[in-house]
Amino acid sequence: MHRHIHWLLLKLVLVLADDPGARPVSEAADVVLDCWYIEDSGGLSAVSGRFSREKALLVLRNVSIAGDEQTSAWTDYEVRDEDRKHIIFEAIGSDVPIPNGEILLHADCEGQEVTCEISSFGAQSGADDAEGAPGTSFIGVLRISGGGLGMALVFRTIPVSEKDSGERIFNEKLNVELSPTGTIPLSVQFLVYTRTSSIRTLLGQTILLDCGFLGADPSTISVDWRIQHKGTGRRIYTLSEGQGMSEREGTLMDADQVGSNGNVSLLLRDITVQDEGTYICIVQGLKGHAQQTILVEIMEPPRVTLTPEALYFHHGMRESLICEISRYYPLDVTVAWSVRTEGDDLDPLPLSGVSYSSHRKNKDGTYNISSQVTITPDLLELASVYTCEVAHIALAEPIHVSVQLQRPIGEEEGILFSISGIVISSILFLLALVHFCRLTPRPAGPKDGTR
Repeated sequence: MHRHIHWLLLKLVLVLADDPGARPVSEAADVVLDCWYIEDSGGLSAVSGRFSREKALLVLRNVSIAGDEQTSAWTDYEVRDEDRKHIIFEAIGSDVPIPNGEILLHADCEGQEVTCEISSFGAQSGADDAEGAPGTSFIGVLRISGGGLGMALVFRTIPVSEKDSGERIFNEKLNVELSPTGTIPLSVQFLVYTRTSSIRTLLGQTILLDCGFLGADPSTISVDWRIQHKGTGRRIYTLSEGQGMSEREGTLMDADQVGSNGNVSLLLRDITVQDEGTYICIVQGLKGHAQQTILVEIMEPPRVTLTPEALYFHHGMRESLICEISRYYPLDVTVAWSVRTEGDDLDPLPLSGVSYSSHRKNKDGTYNISSQVTITPDLLELASVYTCEVAHIALAEPIHVSVQLQRPIGEEEGILFSISGIVISSILFLLALVHFCRLTPRPAGPKDGTR
């Protein structure tokens, strides 16, 4: 029953994650992105640093824009003289749609930065230029800041026809022929995308790792899901020839969604600390392979308690306040102690002499720590409020727990009772004394005139 519920959840989530290739379209627009062309030296750039970056432009023609937005008033992009100083990649004539084009279109207006990098993908057979030479493949990696849309596109150069070419122009560095306008004409062969490139989650939750592909026959693709964290990696799910194999309990993929709309999203349930890391969705097709990464961060907020819960003043008192911070993740947490007199408009004063325990790790990977401070207040500090403030990355605002210094319960009544008792006792004593004096006979003395 438990597994059946999660399968229903998976289907519901995947239905809601609609097929971007089949969404209703109202308009189309040209999207122009500032890019970098990355030239790799032997595929060792990440290790040796042997790579170069050159400014480039990526022009995506006729990108479908979903929704009610009217883009008919927008003009098509035309190559400007200042643009010719850079490499211009122009994706045209492609049967593969660009998913969520409206997000790319409005990224600047929304204050989001689009990162775009293009690199050579090597020469492959299949699409030849006018002289029969193999077409050149490029891969473009797009990512929008803020954990949103990410995309990897496999491009193939389009041969320039003789009637359009006129005098043939080549980019000698890339060894590709340019169009009459000076661009490198490309078609999108295949792409892999995600609409959620980062996720923050609590422990025990169920999350969806969003990943999909366009431009490949689902029956020919293979999918490999991996996780990397702190220098180590492992495979968690594979799909090959329509058969899926999970290497993590509670990992689900809907094979029907793979075949119908290229959705290879992965559902992870019962999230633990061990599930934190960078997930890599690798899709291999006949036209190449591409991947997307999704960062999963565990953010478990701390639970905070302060002892004692009530604080009563006694002459010469010396009291230890203990702040217990428990079951938080990740490790970093800050604790601050302060005191403020009730009714005082001044800022709280920090307390000195604060001590901390070492971090203690729980079985589920979360942490505990305690902080202690010793106070010796005087009578003038009655009504003072002592506060333990805890800040953690999983908290939107710090947690404050406080205790107020009070006079012991019944102390005022006890003093009044004692004073009243003393007064009453004194009055009774005086009355008894007067009454005793009246009843006691005076001793007889000598008669008058006698000796």
